Amino acid sequence: MTLRRLLQTALLALLVASLCLVGSGPARAQVTKHVKLVSSQPLRGGSTAGTQPVVNGIRMALDEVGSVVGDVAIDYQPLDDGDSAGTWDPAMETANAQNAAADSAVIGYLGPYNSGAARISIPILCKAGVVMVSPSNTYPGLTKPGTGTADEPFTYYPSCRRNYARTIPADDTQGTIGAAWAKSLGATKVYILYDDSGPGFGKVLADAFRTKASVSGLLEAGYEHVAKADTYLDLAHRISSSGADLVYYGGVSSNNPGFVLRDLRGAGSTARFMGPGRPGGGGISDATFLQQAGAPAEGAYATNEFWAWQTFNGKASDFLTRYRVKYGVDPGDYAIYAYDAASAFIAAIRAAGTKADDRATVLGLVMGTTNLNAALGGWSFDGNGDTTFSTTSAWRVVNGTWVLQGSIPTVVGVCVAARLDPATQTVYLPNITKTLGGPTGFQTPFIVQNTGTAAATLEVSFYKFSDGTCVTRRSVSSLTPGSSYADIPNNDADLPANTQFSVVVKSFGANVVSVVNEHAGTGDRAEALSYVGVSAGATSVFLPNIVRHFFGYHTPFIIQNLGTASTTATATFRPFAGSGSVTITRTVAPGQSQFIEPNVELGLADIQYAVNVTATQPIAVVVNTHNDDPSVANPVAYSTNGIATGAASVYGPYAAKNANDQGFTATLSTIVVQNMGSSTATSTLTFTPLGGGTPIIFTGPATAAGASWAFDPRYENGVAGVTLCGVAASAGCLADGEYSFVASSPGGSIAAAVNVISPTTAMGYTALAQPAAKYFLPNVTRTLGGASGWTTPILLQAVTATGASVEWRRFSDGALVTTQNLTLTAGASVRIDPRNVATLSDNTQYAVTVTGIGGTLAAIVTELNFQGGDGAMTYEGFAAP
Repeated sequence: MTLRRLLQTALLALLVASLCLVGSGPARAQVTKHVKLVSSQPLRGGSTAGTQPVVNGIRMALDEVGSVVGDVAIDYQPLDDGDSAGTWDPAMETANAQNAAADSAVIGYLGPYNSGAARISIPILCKAGVVMVSPSNTYPGLTKPGTGTADEPFTYYPSCRRNYARTIPADDTQGTIGAAWAKSLGATKVYILYDDSGPGFGKVLADAFRTKASVSGLLEAGYEHVAKADTYLDLAHRISSSGADLVYYGGVSSNNPGFVLRDLRGAGSTARFMGPGRPGGGGISDATFLQQAGAPAEGAYATNEFWAWQTFNGKASDFLTRYRVKYGVDPGDYAIYAYDAASAFIAAIRAAGTKADDRATVLGLVMGTTNLNAALGGWSFDGNGDTTFSTTSAWRVVNGTWVLQGSIPTVVGVCVAARLDPATQTVYLPNITKTLGGPTGFQTPFIVQNTGTAAATLEVSFYKFSDGTCVTRRSVSSLTPGSSYADIPNNDADLPANTQFSVVVKSFGANVVSVVNEHAGTGDRAEALSYVGVSAGATSVFLPNIVRHFFGYHTPFIIQNLGTASTTATATFRPFAGSGSVTITRTVAPGQSQFIEPNVELGLADIQYAVNVTATQPIAVVVNTHNDDPSVANPVAYSTNGIATGAASVYGPYAAKNANDQGFTATLSTIVVQNMGSSTATSTLTFTPLGGGTPIIFTGPATAAGASWAFDPRYENGVAGVTLCGVAASAGCLADGEYSFVASSPGGSIAAAVNVISPTTAMGYTALAQPAAKYFLPNVTRTLGGASGWTTPILLQAVTATGASVEWRRFSDGALVTTQNLTLTAGASVRIDPRNVATLSDNTQYAVTVTGIGGTLAAIVTELNFQGGDGAMTYEGFAAP
C-alpha cells in the first residue's frame, strides 16, 4: 500500500470516527421546510476541470451539515450554462437565471462561473430578490464603481437591492497585492505601465498598484500607457534612466510585455519586472510572455487571481485534507471559494430561522456576511459585495518556467512619514467611514478639487477615531487646475472595514476644496448625506439646530481638532424655548475627531437646541441629522457643517414650500436662524420665487445671543403649530413653490441652517455668508450610475451678478467639456440641471467652476438619485478666496 493510500485510509477513519461522535449527540430537529440553492456553470466539455471542483466544494459544505440547518432542509441543484464544448452560453445562463427567479423555493444562486455570464444573470435575479454569490468571477466592474465601463456596476441593479457578492477577490486586488509584494522585495522606486486590456484589467490593476505603492512609501518613477508594439527601445531607455528598481506591467501577454522586458534588459536596466496572472493565460504568467522575453524573462514575478491549493495554510489546509479524503483528488482553483460561498448561505439560513425561505431576509443576511470563519479563515463581504479576503499566490520565472513561490496577503494600512515642507493648503474632513455598522453601513466617498492655477500633489492621511492612530497615508500627484480627485474608502484595501476616520488632506502646489458624500443602506432604506471639508478652523463654532429624540430626529455631531495641540471642546446647548443651558466636553488630539450624540447624553431633554462649541485650538464640526431607526419606514438623514463665520446677511439659493423638487413631491424647507452676535437681535427672511418674482419679507422674533429661532413655511409667519397656510399666497403666508432667500440682521451676525425635507428624502445646507465672484463645485454629475442614478442640479443665486460663466471639466481626464454663459436676475436663483446641458454626457462626473459676471453670487449643489430610499443631499459651493 502506498504512503498516499495509507494516509488517505487513516484520515478516512478519523473522519468516520468524528461523524460517529456527531451522530451520538442530540437528534436533529424535524424538517419543516425545504429551500433550494442552485449553481450555474458549464458542466460539460473542457470546462469541467474547473467547474466540477466548484460543484464539489458546494456539496462538501452542505454534506458537512447534512444539508439540514435547524428544521430547514437545503436542496442543491447544479445547473449547466455551457454548450457541449464547455463554453458558457448566454441563452443558457439567461434561462438558468429566469428559472431560478421563477422557482419560489430558490433562495440563493451560487455563481455563475464566468464574469460575462454574471452580467446577464445579476439583473434578472436582482429584480426577483435572489441573492448571488460567485466563487470565480473576478471582473471588478461587477461590483466596484470606476473599475469597468462607465455604467458599471449600477446597470446590473435596475431599481432593485444589490444582490451580488463574490468570495474570490476581484482582479484589481492583484495590483494592490503586487505593490505590497514589491515593497517586501525591497523595491524603492517603481515604474508603472498599463496596456489596453480592459475594461477591468490593465489600467485598473496599474492604478490599484499605484495607490498601494504610494501608501507603502514607494517612489513613482513613471506611469504611462503602453501600446502594443514589437519594440520598446525608447520606453526601455526612459525606464532605465529613471532609476526605477521595479517595473509593474498591468496587462496581458498578448500585448507584448515580454518585449518590454527584453528591451529593458537591453537598455541596461536590472529592475525587477512584475505583473498579474490568470490561469490559462490572460496576465503575464504564461508561455507567450516567456517566448517574447527569452532569457531576460528569468526572475520575473507574477501574482495570481486565486490562492493556489499548493500554498494553503491554516484552516485552508484543513479544507484541503477533507476535500482529498472526500473526493480522492486535489481541489483545483475555485473549490475553496465555492465551499465558503455555500458556507455563507448556511450561516444565513441558520440566522434567518423561521424566515429561511424568505428571499429578502436571506439576501440581507448573505450580503451582510461578517467575520465568517470558514475554509478561507475569517472574512466579510464589504459594501460592494466584495470579499475582504485578499490572499493570493506568487509566481516567478525559474530556469525558464513559471514556478509557484508561495502565498502573499495584502498588508493593510501603511502610514508612511508625512511631508515636512509647508503645504499650500490643508483641508480637514472630520468624519470619513468604511462600511461603518456592517457591509451596508456608512461609507463616505470624498472629492478634492484643485482651485488653483498650478498642478497639485495631495497627501491624504487617515486617523482612526478609536485610538487616533494613523492608519494610512497616501500621495496623489498631478491634480491639474480645476479638476477633481475622488477617493472611495470602500474600495481602499489599505483601510480596515467597519471603521471611522478623521482625514487630513494636504495640498502642495495649489489650493484645494473637498466635499464628502455619506451613504448607507440599500433600496428603500438607502440614506445619503453630504458635507464640505474645512480649510480653516475656529475656536468658536455655531450649530443652529441640534435635537434629541425630536419627532424621530437626532443630531450627532463630530468635532475635529485642526490645531497643533490637544484641546478640550466645550459644547453649550441652549434650548430654543430659552431655559437654562447645558454643557458637554470632549478632549480631542490634533488632527483627530470626537463625537457627541445628544440621544445618549445625560442632562439633555427631547427638544431643539442652539449649540456653540468652543475650544482653545481651532476646530471644525460636522452635524449629521438622522431619522432612521429600524422602525422608520422611510429612513432619512442629512449633514451640515458647523458655522464659524456669520454675517449681517446670509444667502440661501434654495428653499421650498410643498414643492415638487425634481420629482420629490411635498418638499418643504424649515430654516433655523442663529444669533452669532453678543447681544439680542432681530432678523428677517426675504423670499424670492425661483427664477425671479416679487420678494416676500418675514420678521423673526427677538433672539438672545447664541440662541436660534425656526421658520416653518407651512404656517402663518413661519410659526409652527399656529395657523396652517393654504396653497396660494396670503397675509403671512408663502404660496406653494420654490424660492431663494436672504436672512438679514442689520449690524448683527447671524447664521442659518436649511432643512429640505420630503416624505422620503432629506437634505440640508447652511446659508452662505460669503457671496463671491467665483465658486468651485468639486462634484457635479449627470445620471451617474444609469438613467435613475445621481444627477446634481446646481442652484445659482444672484446677489449682485447679472450673469455667470459655468465651466464643466470631466473627472476622468480633466478636459474642459463645455462653458455656459447665463443671464441672471439679481436677487433670484436659477437651477442648472446637467441633464438639460446638451453637450454633457450621461453617466459622467464633472468638476465645475462658476464665475459671476458683473457682481457676486452664491451657489449650492443638490445631489439627487431616483433609485428609491433617501436619494437626496446638498453641499455648499466654495467661494474663491
